[in-house]
Order: sequence, then structure tokens, then C-alpha cells
Amino acid sequence: MKKIILLILFTLLASISLSSQALYFDIGGGIGWGVTKIADINQADYFPETSQLAGEAGLKLGWGPVFDIPLYITGEFEALAHRFFDDIYYYQYNSFLIGPGVVFYPIDLLQLAATLGYSFTGQFSNIETPTTMGWRGMGLNISAAADLGSGFHGLLLGLKYTMISNTLESSAKEKQHLFSLFVKYAYRQKMTYFW
Repeated sequence: MKKIILLILFTLLASISLSSQALYFDIGGGIGWGVTKIADINQADYFPETSQLAGEAGLKLGWGPVFDIPLYITGEFEALAHRFFDDIYYYQYNSFLIGPGVVFYPIDLLQLAATLGYSFTGQFSNIETPTTMGWRGMGLNISAAADLGSGFHGLLLGLKYTMISNTLESSAKEKQHLFSLFVKYAYRQKMTYFW
């Protein structure tokens, strides 16, 4: 965990020291469809009479373009939530992803991105159950988005898939999948394409 935080801080410092125009930054969130399994049991089976809501929010910082290629090296923090609820009670599975990633623009209008990193989780509820935490895991996300901005400022509208796998305190495996539609603000140095 400390190494990943140091990597993100190094990426930030390198971005600032290179040039403010070399900075890559995006922030935003989305909603979608989620699946949470613990020990291969879908948690929706435990809450059959409830509504569900899944969402994510994240922040990426980095620098680029790299070697005159529209490629940006980033560090990302992403939070996921999958909530089961009714009029009175809720049970929520939260997962967090921290790690390095890349952002690539094959054309000026299209952004492709991926992150692979360390994850941890926490379950929270207003039902009389103990909070469960998990501290060992891996996660990844991949996304494709249309960049509708102008100049260095972008408005990203896209699709994202996130998968996180953690080992809970009970030694059970928790796996969380989220397919989401997202909106983000992005700041990046654009470049002239050579293809």
C-alpha cells in the first residue's frame, strides 16, 4: 500500500516538474449494474425483496503524452459501492482500487483507459451486523469514452468495467463486478496525431 501511494505521489511530482501542460487529470463517476459475490454466493440472493444501486467515483492524475504518442501514464483512486436497500434498512459493499494505469487516445474523440492495482473493501449496514473489512486484493478496470471537450478540457462520456477481488477477515473471497456509464471532466495536453 505504501509503495502504491509513493508511486502516485511520484507521478504527481513528476507531472508538476515536467510542465503544467504535461499534466493529465480526470475526475467523475457513474452508475450501473453490479454483482457482489462472497465465497461464490451472489449477495443478491440474501436480499431478494430489496432494490439495488451500484456506482463508482474516481480520480486519475498523471502525465503525458509520452514520446509524442497520445499515451498518458496515470495513478488512479476509484471507489465502488453496491447497495441493497428498502424503506428502512440498507447493506452496502464498498471496494476501493489504487494503482497505476494508462490512458490512450487512438483518435482525438476516443479515450481508452486501463488500471491495475491494489484493492481493499468494507461492508457497511444499518442492520445489526458487524462491519467486515478486507485488506488483501487486486482490482482492474477498463473503459472506453467519447471525449466531447475542446482544447485541453475534456468531457468524457463512456462505459467502464471494474473487477475487484479481496480476501475478507473471515478468509472468504469477495468478488465485485461493476458495469457502469460514467461522466468525467478531463484535463490533458492534446497533440497532433501522426497517423
